Amino acid sequence: MKTIDYILKTTLVYLSPSYARGVAEKYWTLHDEKYRELRAKQFEDGTIYDIYRKILKIMNPNKDVSILDAGCGSGELVYYFYNDGYNIRGFDVSPKAVKMANKLIGKELCYVDDFLSLKDRTKSYDIVYIYNSLFYIHPKHLKIVFKNFYDILNDGGKLYIFDVPDFRKRRKWYGTHKWYKRLVLNSVTTLFPVYHPYSAAFWIKDNHIIKNAYECGFRDIIKFDSWSYYRSHYVLHK
Repeated sequence: MKTIDYILKTTLVYLSPSYARGVAEKYWTLHDEKYRELRAKQFEDGTIYDIYRKILKIMNPNKDVSILDAGCGSGELVYYFYNDGYNIRGFDVSPKAVKMANKLIGKELCYVDDFLSLKDRTKSYDIVYIYNSLFYIHPKHLKIVFKNFYDILNDGGKLYIFDVPDFRKRRKWYGTHKWYKRLVLNSVTTLFPVYHPYSAAFWIKDNHIIKNAYECGFRDIIKFDSWSYYRSHYVLHK
């Protein structure tokens, strides 16, 4: 029954963007507190600081550039950037997360917004980065997201997309499952590239990024391996 439910949910999430959005909202409403607790633990044990150092090494920004953390969650990465002297802001769809972020940072640097509407366009940025969250956007909505970020980037700006589940690497992730489950997962996700149907998360295909990004005006698009074995990073140049 679990396998049938998994296949059914995967199919519905991929075929219906509106259904997928509802699934994601319900999932995060139910699991928001556990996620915040996990992030707090990772903040205390240094896990998030390690991620910050990796992101910083890749972006290598000057202190005079403007940076936006899109999908900042409870603000741990913004906290590290700010305390290292960078000009940074962040936004998240969750008002509770934003409140926690600003409390952690000790300054109102984060605000409520979302990828699809991007209501606040009063500022422009040299760098926008998305860490561990783009894959919650349905592939059919990615063009909207890229156009939104293209519009708020300064000329020569960059959009960094960190740690997305890479469709080409899915078999590495399936390798942790038993053979019969690997067979089912691979068969289903070849047709419907859903990474986690119960939170409406997606495997990202190269064409999801490259085709949509070029159509929105981005020029040079670079893909490289993530520190996670089944994920990848992208950088899009305006």
